[in-house]
Amino acid sequence: MGHDEPGKRRLRAQIGALDRKMPGGVCDYVRRAQRLLEASRDGNNPFDGYVPSVPSGVSLAFGTAEFDRFERLGGAAAQRAAFVLVAGGLGERLGFSGIKLALPSETLSGTCYLELYIRHILALQALPRDSADAAAAAAPSRIPVVVMTSDDTDAPTRALLAERANFGLHPSQLHLIRQGKVPCLADGAARLAVDPADRFQLLTKPHGHGDVHALLHTSGLARQLLGAGCTHLVFLQDTNALVFGGVPAALGVSIANGLAMNTLSVPRRAGDASGALMALSTSATTAAAAARTYVVNVEYNQLDALVRAALDPRGDYNDPSTGCSPFPGNTNQLIFELRAYVGALDASGGAMPEFVNPKYTDGTRTAFKSPTRLECMMQDFPWTLPAGAPVGFTSLDESFYAPVKNSRADAVKKANANQASGGAAAGEHAIYAFHRRVLAHAGCSLPSPSTATVGGIAVGGGPRVVLGPAFRPTLGVAVARLLGGEVIRLSARSSLYLDGDISLEGPLELDGALSVRAVGAGVRVVIRRLRVHNEGHTFRELSAAELQSADVPEVARLRGYELVAGAVEELVFDKPGEWVVER
Repeated sequence: MGHDEPGKRRLRAQIGALDRKMPGGVCDYVRRAQRLLEASRDGNNPFDGYVPSVPSGVSLAFGTAEFDRFERLGGAAAQRAAFVLVAGGLGERLGFSGIKLALPSETLSGTCYLELYIRHILALQALPRDSADAAAAAAPSRIPVVVMTSDDTDAPTRALLAERANFGLHPSQLHLIRQGKVPCLADGAARLAVDPADRFQLLTKPHGHGDVHALLHTSGLARQLLGAGCTHLVFLQDTNALVFGGVPAALGVSIANGLAMNTLSVPRRAGDASGALMALSTSATTAAAAARTYVVNVEYNQLDALVRAALDPRGDYNDPSTGCSPFPGNTNQLIFELRAYVGALDASGGAMPEFVNPKYTDGTRTAFKSPTRLECMMQDFPWTLPAGAPVGFTSLDESFYAPVKNSRADAVKKANANQASGGAAAGEHAIYAFHRRVLAHAGCSLPSPSTATVGGIAVGGGPRVVLGPAFRPTLGVAVARLLGGEVIRLSARSSLYLDGDISLEGPLELDGALSVRAVGAGVRVVIRRLRVHNEGHTFRELSAAELQSADVPEVARLRGYELVAGAVEELVFDKPGEWVVER
């Protein structure tokens, strides 16, 4: 009997478990890593031989007839879609100790991201079905929701769902799939790294969100959804509160143009730390290898050199006429036609192209500053589609995209450098600004645009407005419910929350805080006249000491301020029938 037999058994068990779960097993993973690390060491360009160009897509502007047309088409088709939420992230990077999905998207209602996404899906599910549409009749009565968790987030995600009764989802429509981890690499020879505190434990890290495709394939879920009558899959990432403003219209674009894959896009400025969509073309090298064009995401750290070498000596530049890059920004919100998706999964097993991104200690490019691993990204799916599969994008303005991905300190640094801050303060106020925009489009009277500084970030000032998912399953529905828009007046200090089947048909004057909710099926509220004046809510900036104090809630510290709740007029209607507010 040798030394440390229990430790050796633990190591063998861990390697055996990894070997069973990873496509090709541990040995094939190491071989792939060796090839990629050799290419990295030699400085090989992964896009060598490709010629970039600006891809073709559809640009939509909210409030136009074209946007409305595509949104109506997509809204009618949403009940035939399934939604996949890629939710493997913890909130450590933001300064939050829980899962990112548990973060409040805004502090006015306190709705966390997971609840917000689910309630948007349930709102689409509740839209009237077209009885003349045979496909709609064959679709599931409940929209399927798939959540990909990780080893780190699986238990807290399940606990949050259980605590809140799945936020209204029926258990039959909710599917959780769990992403595993892959071994870390210690050096350029792809030796496996061990835990410094336990030599019988391999270091492991997540493989990347590209694993979602393999999990949908190996679980059988993708084919199951296709068999159940679903026509499209909509992929969402975990902290973008405004994504559902554009999903129905983008789904309409997918249907109208027969797209196998459609990426929601926003304008991108040169130098932004975000990927861009590019058309990459190859020439025919042999009779068997025909020329081909891929519409794919290119990461920002590769984009400049690629453009400079093959397209334009300016590299990553802004078009003078728009002030933005000609290459649209990738938001990682993706829509797939399900039959084409399942066919590609069958051919590839759902395996995405891998990459490695080691931080080297010196110019020999052999030793790492810290262990690395192979990674993959879900947006690389076009590489697995067959030739001729139509891939495009739907471009919306940047108000539709406000991801929260940075700590308060990093957000302030980015804002000071005239970049999108990506912090919780900006994310929250983007929600208010987006909903003010909907009210303004309906003709509501709002204070003149202004700028405020909250949490060290400059944001749009004005009334805090939240239009809940049940009020705006689509933007067109929300505008239609603001029938009396021209007689709605909000003061700059006001806070307004509307959710449910609520129509504003007469004067609404608000100076303070108002919350109106119609809760449950068959509950309808008509506001014919309502005047509210009260203390309302305010935001209080945290002091430097409070920003560092563990006694201050994390949610406030990562924003840099807290909501001070004052008097609020709350109207809640939860019994079926039509309720009229006239006072």
